[in-house]
Amino acid sequence: MSRDIAPFGLRMPSELKTELESNAKVNRRSMNAELIDRLEKSLITTTTPTGELSAADAKKLAEHALEDGAAALVAKCLEEVSRMARQGVTEVTVDTGFDAISAEMEEKIIQPAKARLEGLGYTVTFDSGNVVLAF
Repeated sequence: MSRDIAPFGLRMPSELKTELESNAKVNRRSMNAELIDRLEKSLITTTTPTGELSAADAKKLAEHALEDGAAALVAKCLEEVSRMARQGVTEVTVDTGFDAISAEMEEKIIQPAKARLEGLGYTVTFDSGNVVLAF
């Protein structure tokens, strides 16, 4: 079953709409903002036939990475918690994947991710680029 997407008159499969609504909620955006964000990212990441990426587009990519980083880090942590909890483990160490954490990354990725995980009841600490979650 498809649903109209106003005002464009486009039709979206209901499963896709449900997934988009879920992602918008996780990212704390409206569906419209989520759609625009995803479209912009897909257009930016498409390079020219020669593989060139303009400085302006590279900057936009970096901005999107910071915006999406907290949600991605939370998802990575929860995936590892889910996997390890099934094995009886109550503390999990997750590699952030960051070589170095800038002040901007700390503000836009680390702290929001920590707040979200603590809001879910986890005890969260950071150790040498890793997130340690106790539950």
